[in-house]
Amino acid sequence: MTLTYQSDPYSVGRDPKSFIIRDFNGDSYLDLAVTNYDDHTFSILFGNKNGTFQTQQVYPTGNGTYPWGIASADFNNDTFLDIAIALSITNQIAFFFGTASDGSFSRVPHIEVTCCCMFHNVYKDNKVRLIEANDLNNDGFIDLLVICKDPEENVDEFYNLLNQGNGSDYRSTVLYRYFPRNTDSFVFGDFNNNGKQNDLSLCSFVNQVVILYDINSDDEDNKEPNLLEVTISEIPQSIIRGRFNDDELDDLVLIAPESNTLHVLLNSGNETFLRQIYHINNYSVSITQINFNNDSIDDLAILTRNQTINIYRGSKLGIFFQENIISFQLLLNHTGTCFQSLKAADLNQDGKDDLLLIDPDTQTIGVSLNINCNNHF
Repeated sequence: MTLTYQSDPYSVGRDPKSFIIRDFNGDSYLDLAVTNYDDHTFSILFGNKNGTFQTQQVYPTGNGTYPWGIASADFNNDTFLDIAIALSITNQIAFFFGTASDGSFSRVPHIEVTCCCMFHNVYKDNKVRLIEANDLNNDGFIDLLVICKDPEENVDEFYNLLNQGNGSDYRSTVLYRYFPRNTDSFVFGDFNNNGKQNDLSLCSFVNQVVILYDINSDDEDNKEPNLLEVTISEIPQSIIRGRFNDDELDDLVLIAPESNTLHVLLNSGNETFLRQIYHINNYSVSITQINFNNDSIDDLAILTRNQTINIYRGSKLGIFFQENIISFQLLLNHTGTCFQSLKAADLNQDGKDDLLLIDPDTQTIGVSLNINCNNHF
């Protein structure tokens, strides 16, 4: 198998920050939703059967809103996927509700306030960027976890927006306050193997990975969850979840670009992790879980600043052997801003994971299809 980079990337808005992959129109083909920071918009690109995408449909988020993070779920329980977007300057969450099975959304969003308005007496320069959808209190309704950056106190604050059932009414609670500033990324999982996806792992620019166990957003005593801290050399980024050996436990992987290292945290099953560190030849930009060779073990795809993708094929032992690493050059003579935000999904329904990324210079989404070596796109 090999990766073939599509020659024509897909145009979106100015300064795309993040994107998600979902089937918004119910045709079984995966679609994209992209936040466009400088345009104050988000784009919807519907997918085709062959792994290509249609021309973007653009929705405004409001002047001066600077959209950043994006999440999707059926928040109002009408069977249509909705979209939630973090408006980083106004410190709000904009909900765009799906209105039909064709993947269309409401043009006027439902707005929820966040950090600056709900938990402080005066306006503070909080910035909301990272959000994720999950059922945080096990009531069957999809909620949002919101991370706010508080420059005044040099910390990040974690808030829950608990869905009251209709997607328009939310109860706000504090999950975790005063975590050291600059959370880069976070992921939900079942890291203590209790059958619940209510653990949270995150990494920050203070050289830490933190795992919060058994989040209970309805805890009346407002107790902070149990946590495990792991110190990482240099600055950890792009934490992801996967199963990288032959057990049934959720593992963690992240990169530390400043030290050119890959950190693999294999779950031991008793709230401890076995850490492995691998040297990466080139400065890494982003990482994602991929099943490249269609076996039972998750693999890794690492995007580097010289526009290559390195595939680290996994093994049952959880070890990434040097001979199992494959490199693919995306573009030659590309000297601009590094590609960003690598993600994997099966776009053309051939049973193999493909790769997508953001090209900030051309303001496009690039696609690499995972095909057999004797096939051509």
